[in-house]
Amino acid sequence: MDFSLSKDLLRAAFPFHFVLDETMSLVDVGPGLQGLNAEMVPGSPASDWLTLQRPAIGFDFHSLTENSGLAFMIGCRAVDGLVLRGQVLHDPKQRVLFFLGGPRVANFAEMRDLGLGLRDLPPHDSMGDMLVLLETKQAALVDAQKLTEKLTMRRKWFQALIGASNDVVGVLDTHGRVQYLSPGIERLRGIPSERLVGELFLDWIHEEEAAAISAVLNDGNWGPDAGHHQLVHLKDSHGIIRTLDLSLRNMADDQHVGGIVINLSDVTDRLELRQQLLQVQRLDTLGQLAGGIAHDFNNLLFVIISYAALLKNAAEPGGSDYDDLDEILKAANDAADLTRQILTFSRKQDVDSSVLSLRTVIDEMMQMLGRLVGDQYPLRTRTEGSIGLTSGDEAQLRQVIINIVVNARDSMPDGGEILIDLEDVETNKPSLDCIGSPLPPGAYIVCTVTDNGTGMSKEVLDRAFEPFYTTKGRGKGTGLGLATVYGMVAEHGGGIFVDTAVGRGTQFSFWLPSCDSAEPTVIEPSSSKVSGREIERILVVDDSKAILKVVERVLGERGYDITTKSRPIEALELLQHEQVDLMLVDILMPEMNGMQLVEKALAQYPDIKVLMMTGYSTTGILKQVDEAELPVLWKPFTPSALLEKVREVLDGKVEQTPG
Repeated sequence: MDFSLSKDLLRAAFPFHFVLDETMSLVDVGPGLQGLNAEMVPGSPASDWLTLQRPAIGFDFHSLTENSGLAFMIGCRAVDGLVLRGQVLHDPKQRVLFFLGGPRVANFAEMRDLGLGLRDLPPHDSMGDMLVLLETKQAALVDAQKLTEKLTMRRKWFQALIGASNDVVGVLDTHGRVQYLSPGIERLRGIPSERLVGELFLDWIHEEEAAAISAVLNDGNWGPDAGHHQLVHLKDSHGIIRTLDLSLRNMADDQHVGGIVINLSDVTDRLELRQQLLQVQRLDTLGQLAGGIAHDFNNLLFVIISYAALLKNAAEPGGSDYDDLDEILKAANDAADLTRQILTFSRKQDVDSSVLSLRTVIDEMMQMLGRLVGDQYPLRTRTEGSIGLTSGDEAQLRQVIINIVVNARDSMPDGGEILIDLEDVETNKPSLDCIGSPLPPGAYIVCTVTDNGTGMSKEVLDRAFEPFYTTKGRGKGTGLGLATVYGMVAEHGGGIFVDTAVGRGTQFSFWLPSCDSAEPTVIEPSSSKVSGREIERILVVDDSKAILKVVERVLGERGYDITTKSRPIEALELLQHEQVDLMLVDILMPEMNGMQLVEKALAQYPDIKVLMMTGYSTTGILKQVDEAELPVLWKPFTPSALLEKVREVLDGKVEQTPG
């Protein structure tokens, strides 16, 4: 059909228009209506889609024509609830009616319900103009609300962040009075931060420290953005003096701050830990020094013991010389025990694992433990029901008992009884949940130390075996006692159980795998001379000529062919030209340590037997010796021990991994 207004302009200006012919059929449908319902197409009866709501006239071609100047409200079934508002125009030439208008909407909610937007309204629609203004206002309100919510969230986030921090952040005025302090101050002062506003911060700290800060605040040269840092001491809510790392920043001229920014960080535990670490380092250094001294001392003792033993063997029993030499040997052996203690302190003593009776160990320790804890703490034992056979290092197990007994004593400041109980336990449980790794089923020796002291809370018990953790006052404990107990018991394949409660006392039990019986060491008597076999040749290598001399005499008198060398390089040169049956080698030597010498020798001559000797050695070298499964003779040893060990190695009674 021919429109006086082009079809494109009509569709653009009135996207919700429609055209009716005299039969009341749709001749044209605007894109807005078709967009809502694609089935509303030209040729459809108008009554299928349209219902006249106003004015109150008949919905026929003639009635519409006669009232074309009125405002019409027409319901449209293209979408539920859609009402069109506009005018009806009659074109007599084409004998059609044009409806020009658009959707009747009052707000954005109705538009959304109809699936419409502002772009769908006719450009000349006054309601659309009003809605555009409303949408702009609404968008501005939404943006403002989002900004407010964002600022509120950021404020809450900042408050939560500051509140969770262990540090205290705040603002002081130029005289040092509190304007603001973060919630962390309550952990130190025991008072909410808002109640501290107006107080003078300088009154909380030591007088000398306050004077230093006051001098800074009153310094005319301490200008904008200037800083200050120092350590201060403050008594907390429990009466404990805490060390705080204080930082100040002058922001009095900043319009947003208007004061002195203060930051307080509690460094008490950090400084104490640093002191403990320094102490450990000092002990480690002292241990290394002690170990080195013990090495030289053991060499001297070996010479003294060997010559004294040789002279005693040659002396007449019951004579004055014999008795004097016997006293010399006793004193030398006591000195040897002292070096063993030094090496234990320096952690360089070889772990001596053997079958022992824990009951015997405890019985022998009772007098010493009594002196250690004092008369206020009567010691009682209940060990009759168990021999307590186990395999372990006696020195370490003694240390375990000492540490636990001392811990029991310290838990009873007013004195009290300490009970040491020993029993045999057989368990078939799949695992025992002790402190640390669970224990497998089996037979155990259980040593329990009971006190009636202050006991421990669950929180304290959870940390009791951590290194450096202690509930004792400063200077009264390193926090290493129970950590050492845990490590030593674990090394023996055992476990620790603790039964305690605040005010009820504590039971410490350590479990060790038990042994059925101790296998006695049988020492076969050896003859004074090597007989019935070829003379065996032994190469002795040690950097101490005194040791070489005494070893050569002891072994030479037994009939061995002895060659001595003080330098490992000389020993290697000798092996190229001469055959030896056994190498007796000191572990620590200059130029080349004993293990390096043995490795080079065995690489060329794998059939040589090897016996290592040492009075002290580093963990690394000892580990190499253990991995090579080489026998070790620890200085100082007696001539008989040397002869016995040499004979065992030569006879193949000691396994040696081939080089």
